[in-house]
Amino acid sequence: MLAIKRAPGLPSGFLSMKCTLRGECAWVFLRGRLAAWWKFGLGWGITGDRHGAGPEVVLTESEKDQLDAAKRVYEQCLEIRNFEIGQLTNRNNFLMIFQGVLFAGLVQSAGAFPIVTFMACLTGVLVSWYQTKIAAGAKYWQEHWEAEVRESEIRLIELLAKIPDRTPVRLFSQEQADIRSAVQKRLEKGNTGFVMRTLILEKFSVSKVPIQLGIALMLIWATLLICTVNFGLCLSVPDFITGFKR
Repeated sequence: MLAIKRAPGLPSGFLSMKCTLRGECAWVFLRGRLAAWWKFGLGWGITGDRHGAGPEVVLTESEKDQLDAAKRVYEQCLEIRNFEIGQLTNRNNFLMIFQGVLFAGLVQSAGAFPIVTFMACLTGVLVSWYQTKIAAGAKYWQEHWEAEVRESEIRLIELLAKIPDRTPVRLFSQEQADIRSAVQKRLEKGNTGFVMRTLILEKFSVSKVPIQLGIALMLIWATLLICTVNFGLCLSVPDFITGFKR
């Protein structure tokens, strides 16, 4: 029997063990693995293998505080950005439903009550105007938090660059030219048609569409509103507008 003492660097909980001469080599190997696990905090490759990676880099308390603060700021900016995008969609959907109901009511009335038709068109103009303002305000704050996410990601990547064996991933701080090139290669690889590829690469802003839609609806409602008022010979519904035949 051969008595084996506790390996240096292991906690006191690891008691000395005894093994036969045949198991000596296996225990020596296991002891080395346990010592490496205790020193580096690794679980045999679960979190990565840093054996032979050189001396461990230890961050100072100030650097750790800066890294933790940068992570929290990045997560907070990302959360608020996603919240603003979600709220923009919800508000626009609500106003579009309201406009659809209002227009359906106008069509159903068929001019039976002129004052109702006039007020419905006036309401449509006002709702479209406020819809445009809401969409523009939401777009402003989305752009603000997009910029904040980009800046916080850049600061976080600069701090992570001090840690070896770490390759930070850029999500929001990539150059637009690189993003466009990657999208174009993917579209060409997927055999996307020329027309579809051209439209996609135009990169239309989804968050700007509600603003443009609000302006277009306001012009339509304004035209209907003008047509409900008799201004005499100076302004009336053009003769070429005949409506649907019954």
